[in-house]
Amino acid sequence: MLDERWTGPDLSGYSVTDRAAYEWYLSDHPWARTERLRRAEADCAGAVARAAEVRAWSERVDGADLAGRDPVAAAALRRLSATLRPLADRAQLRSLLDAAEPDDVRVIRLRAELTVRERASGDGEYRYPEQLIGPGAATRPPPGLGR
Repeated sequence: MLDERWTGPDLSGYSVTDRAAYEWYLSDHPWARTERLRRAEADCAGAVARAAEVRAWSERVDGADLAGRDPVAAAALRRLSATLRPLADRAQLRSLLDAAEPDDVRVIRLRAELTVRERASGDGEYRYPEQLIGPGAATRPPPGLGR
């Protein structure tokens, strides 16, 4: 657990798969914002690292001497390399663009997406909880963690 005086609890393992937890995660609670920023940074760093691994593998394949190997397998490997490299580059770029989106803009978009999803799944009256918006949200602990 991190020092709660500054950052709140360690929420790195906090699941946001149920609606109440996800609503809190999108709240204006300072811990939620800190965790969103941490996760966005970690997601971006992971995407950049994975893209670098794919590019390194692709460069090894492109530079490999495949003479004497099965020509069909060698050609397939080179095609795979040529296909994966641009996909990795696009995934990295998408992640960098996602990470550049300001948190307040991302939260507004995700709250709207949640509202659409909940209404489409049958809760036609769903509204994002007002008590999770604004300074009062700081009094609402994450569901399941209590206070």
